[in-house]
Parts: sequence; structure tokens; C-alpha cells
Amino acid sequence: MNARPDSAGDRDGKAAQDASATGDAIAGAFGRAVRRAREARGWSQEWLAERAELNRSYLGEVERGNAMPSLVTIAKLAHAFELSASALLSRCEGELAIAEPSGGG
Repeated sequence: MNARPDSAGDRDGKAAQDASATGDAIAGAFGRAVRRAREARGWSQEWLAERAELNRSYLGEVERGNAMPSLVTIAKLAHAFELSASALLSRCEGELAIAEPSGGG
């Protein structure tokens, strides 16, 4: 029989939960970084969405951490902010560090 022991299944389930939590943390940190950059400039979501050629509702989902943006979306947002994509992602890393002060990972 090729059935896996329950412990292997439990490990797979834990790994999936950890990956999901990590993805949620990254999406949340990226959203906070975008919101902070937008607010620092005094821009509305509508203005940023227009500059980045994104739907305003989708931008709101990104800012709330409810959507995982694609690389294209990251590039559009960075361009709208007149930043490099790496600079915008660096801000996301900063938000992750604030959320996880123990420095995990």
C-alpha cells in the first residue's frame, strides 16, 4: 500500500497553513507599504489607481492585503510612485519587519 502515515499528512497540512500565513503576511505588508506611500503623497485611492492604470476597487483590495498583486501590478504601482519596483518591495520588507519584530525567516 502507498498510504502515507497520518504524520506525513499532518506535516503537509501544516506546511500549507504556514505558506498561506506567509502569503497573507506578505500581501498585508505590501498593502500597508502602498497605502503609506499613497498617503505620504496626499493621494486618494482614485488618483493612484488612475496613475497606475488599475481599478480603484482592486487597489483597495491590495491596500487591505486581500489581494496578492502580480509583478505587473507591482511595476505599475512603482511607476505611479516614481519608484523602482525594488524600492517599493523594499518598503514591503520594512513593513514585514515591523509586523514581525522578532526577525523570523
